[in-house]
Amino acid sequence: MKSIVAIQLKRIGDLILTLPALEALRKAYPAARISLVIDGDTAGLAPAIRCVDEVLVYKKNALNLRTFSALIFARHDAALDFTGTDRSALLTLLTQATRRVAFQWAEKNAFRSRSYTRFIDSPVRDQHTVDHYLDLLAGVDVAPAPAELHLDLPDSARSHVLDSSYIVIHAGAARAEKYWQPERWAAVIDYCQNEMKLPCVLIGGRSEMEQQAIREIREKTESSFIDMSGKLSLLESAALIADAQLFIGIDSGPSHLAAAAQTPQITLFGSTNPFHWRARHAKSIVLQGGKPNPLTIFDSHSTPGDLNALSTQEVIHAINLLLPIP
Repeated sequence: MKSIVAIQLKRIGDLILTLPALEALRKAYPAARISLVIDGDTAGLAPAIRCVDEVLVYKKNALNLRTFSALIFARHDAALDFTGTDRSALLTLLTQATRRVAFQWAEKNAFRSRSYTRFIDSPVRDQHTVDHYLDLLAGVDVAPAPAELHLDLPDSARSHVLDSSYIVIHAGAARAEKYWQPERWAAVIDYCQNEMKLPCVLIGGRSEMEQQAIREIREKTESSFIDMSGKLSLLESAALIADAQLFIGIDSGPSHLAAAAQTPQITLFGSTNPFHWRARHAKSIVLQGGKPNPLTIFDSHSTPGDLNALSTQEVIHAINLLLPIP
């Protein structure tokens, strides 16, 4: 194959967890031109995805002329749709590729089913998301193989990084059920700064919900932390996390950035199942409210946890496992 298109229009976490499949695709077809179509909200990560030849951006409510032209007028041998929505099905169809591949569940939709030539059976419920995305490569004769997450960060993204050692904290999210109590975050921050002697840098978005959470944390901390929320690009956030001594955060995009950098990390899970989304490198600890912690046994059918049942002491214990007190 000389030309392959991969389409991933989901959020940051899904894009990062698709990287092992893209790396495997590159190894299997080193001479092929590989194009990746991503959503406009994740476009900031494009310079760090070096295993593809071209990153095309699809923006909602925009003309997307460059992206449409690249899909329609280039000759593609294969198109892999990792997304499975009506929008991604249309983009797949526009490629006119000989092989147009999606997951089996897309066949159940009458419109989407006409966009593909092959469907891959890979129940997402039964495996980690990385393995699920690797399964799609069977549609272009690539056997799934173990692979690591990897972002190739440009040096320019590191221009802001602190000179000294630090811990990155990410406490915000788009979903209210992913929030941990501000007084518990404050206690963790005070412990890291007073006992571990490491400054804490808080990152996050500009949404009012996230900013309100950070204000509440600041009101309850005894020590002052560095607030970088809403001030960093995706690449800068990735670089900040990559160079940190430790990342502590909820199950979200930044936790997947930490996994891609293999930064020591503690990820707090509540209603989402860590079986599908956890970091799997050796320096990762998973904590889930109401479950034995640190969590080491993962079950695809596990009942949701309650993040509010997770104590401050459980998080501090995990910190001490990864970073001994100086």
